[in-house]
Amino acid sequence: MTTVLVYGTLKRGGYNHHLLEKAEYIGEATVRGFRLYRMGGFPAASRSWVEPRVFGEVFRVTPEQLARLDQLEGVEAGWYRRQVVQTEAGDAVSMYTMTAAQVAGREAVKGGVWPVGRTSLQRAAEALEDEWPEKVTNTEEAGSWE
Repeated sequence: MTTVLVYGTLKRGGYNHHLLEKAEYIGEATVRGFRLYRMGGFPAASRSWVEPRVFGEVFRVTPEQLARLDQLEGVEAGWYRRQVVQTEAGDAVSMYTMTAAQVAGREAVKGGVWPVGRTSLQRAAEALEDEWPEKVTNTEEAGSWE
């Protein structure tokens, strides 16, 4: 079993947390020496001495769960790398990180905390998705695109 610190979409309430539903939740932890950056709809942690703190959640995962996390994070493709880091409490945990070159020019996440849960924009998009199939399947009212 491996302990993994997650800080973004894998946290409880995040849209990728389903990959950790059966993992054992250990608790919250902080890692110094890293900073979070916005990579679009998800964050990346990279070594930094400016605001050097990342807040996350620690889970104990099976080898199968770890393989799924590696796949999500693109470890084989070189997108993220999984490295062992030390929490402020002194515990060794695995954490997915990017290099400074990968996050260059990206906006930093102030305070080192990535917000999770559905945003109002996501809720609006979901509401539109619920209505969209009705509107496009009624071709008599919609007319032709030609």
